[in-house]
Amino acid sequence: MRRERLATLLYLADRRALIETGYPTTGDDWIAGSNGPTLRNIAELLAAGERCRSAWSEHVVACGSNEVIHAGKAQDHELSIYDCDLLDDILNEFGSMGEPQFTAHLECLPEYDRSNHESRPIDIREVLLANGFSPDHINDIAKQADALHDIATLSAG
Repeated sequence: MRRERLATLLYLADRRALIETGYPTTGDDWIAGSNGPTLRNIAELLAAGERCRSAWSEHVVACGSNEVIHAGKAQDHELSIYDCDLLDDILNEFGSMGEPQFTAHLECLPEYDRSNHESRPIDIREVLLANGFSPDHINDIAKQADALHDIATLSAG
């Protein structure tokens, strides 16, 4: 699979988790790039390929200049049953989808940036609003997501 496709699939899983549960799964920053929405840190990590070692290295290995292969399944303690099912669902729905159809799906997302300029952050509020969440519910979810992001940032540094 192309590295870019993997990062976008993980974005779609994160997005679906947010809509279904109020919590994204990865804790990564969402960005709207020239090739559609993606996860900033994961995309950068995948682009670094073999030059970068991380927890992802146990699961994804660079293969060629722009592709990755599955290197190993996550252990039971690493992902919840919900996360495993979600990732399976996203892979089944989009993994083998042709590029034109996949791109068309991404272009239908309200956070898709058609300007093709530099990447910009995607605010989860815009995704939640487009999916019918009330302003009060959006504010509650955004506060929790911001707090979780801050904790993840502190523990990574």
